[in-house]
Amino acid sequence: MLLREEVISVYKETYSVTQVLKHFNYPHGNSERRNEINTILKEEGIFEGNTGPNALKKKQERIERTNLERYGVINYSHTERGKKNFHNHRERQAFCIDVDDFKVFQEQVRIQTKKNIRKIVDRPTHCEYLGVEFVDDNICNPNDYRKRSIDHMKSVYSCWLDGMSVEETCHPENLSWVCKYINGVKGNIDYEDFLPFIDKLKGKMV
Repeated sequence: MLLREEVISVYKETYSVTQVLKHFNYPHGNSERRNEINTILKEEGIFEGNTGPNALKKKQERIERTNLERYGVINYSHTERGKKNFHNHRERQAFCIDVDDFKVFQEQVRIQTKKNIRKIVDRPTHCEYLGVEFVDDNICNPNDYRKRSIDHMKSVYSCWLDGMSVEETCHPENLSWVCKYINGVKGNIDYEDFLPFIDKLKGKMV
């Protein structure tokens, strides 16, 4: 049983829903309890997901604590093995584009897309771009090229460049069910620009 005040207290210490689940001895994959916790935190106005400032700070603290326990240092690059990779010690120069901003946007889109597709009951049996039949999600190898996956027709990168919101990027009208292979090939290309590739790929089908 989840105690509201205890959920809030543990979350404020960890800023991790997974850690709250662990506190109550629930597996991190327990979606029902995870949703209950999310609801409590959102009602309290403190839910940060994976990209909030406190969530990121606490995550870094957990990484450093784990490194300290395993290797005796807070940064793996400080270990004897890590020191050998001397290139990582060179200071990175500032870039003209805020790439971290895209990473945050990308993660928010990933989370929201996952929420949106959970609401879809009738999922197609064939790739909407290539027409090949999907393999059974429950028994397939996760690396199977015919595994069902979701594609953003207007790519996430294009949406970020155009200043679109997370909600617009994840809108059902911008989502298509495609096979894993197609999703990997399409990458950051928009659907309209990808159409010529689809025709050529169909010509390669055996």
